[in-house]
Amino acid sequence: MSIDQKRALISQASKLSIKCQCALLELPRSVHYYKAQEAVEETEWMNLIADIYAQRPSDGYRKITAKLRNKGYVINDKKVRRLMRAMGLKSILPKPRTTISNKENPVYPFLLKSIIFTHANQAWGVDITIFV
Repeated sequence: MSIDQKRALISQASKLSIKCQCALLELPRSVHYYKAQEAVEETEWMNLIADIYAQRPSDGYRKITAKLRNKGYVINDKKVRRLMRAMGLKSILPKPRTTISNKENPVYPFLLKSIIFTHANQAWGVDITIFV
């Protein structure tokens, strides 16, 4: 007997509890309470993501994931990120630029380029940068 057939035998109106009925049918109770979710294909996910992105192109994958979850969809942020990358979508906001070198500062050559270091303490370096 298949799981679906056993599941159909469980009755709410029975005098036996659900726990007892599942035990007699040798089924875990989670099988009785399980409700399958609708499977959404990747093209449908892509359409949903594209619709949200078209409304606000400044949103990244995190905000799009949150909007999909608020609408009742169950989706992981990794999947949203992967699909957005496949579609070529990314937020239009500027990215943080934390390491920008000052072009006015001189770049000094590395004077020890020609020396081959063979043991410890062969060369030492000191930084005497002074900020004024």
